[in-house]
Amino acid sequence: MAKDFHAQYGIHPPFRVLRLVDDENGLVVLIKGTGENQQTHELLFDGPYGYRNFDEGDTHKYRERHGISSSGCFELSSSEFLDWAAKENLHDELPEGVKHYALVSSDDVIEVLAFDPPEVRKADKNGGA
Repeated sequence: MAKDFHAQYGIHPPFRVLRLVDDENGLVVLIKGTGENQQTHELLFDGPYGYRNFDEGDTHKYRERHGISSSGCFELSSSEFLDWAAKENLHDELPEGVKHYALVSSDDVIEVLAFDPPEVRKADKNGGA
């Protein structure tokens, strides 16, 4: 099941993904509120174990499978993504502490396997923190 973590960071869904960048600083996802709250946030995953990004239209059963009823930021306690990553690992298991985070918007589902939750910062309208 999914546990939301957006409220603790002041993120108010719904939101859309503006940018996803994977570089030497880690994985950075820039999101902007689409409802009454138009705040922009930058989520930084420092050294993610892995990630994947799907168009929301290609994930019709995703929300139902994970008990997600709306857009938001979630931590999943178990998932097929964690299972798949473990099976692909040379030792058939993930390193201790890897968790599954999901950013679910009206347009995208971004899943991240990481040791720690993202660092979240409010960003200006151009995406700078």
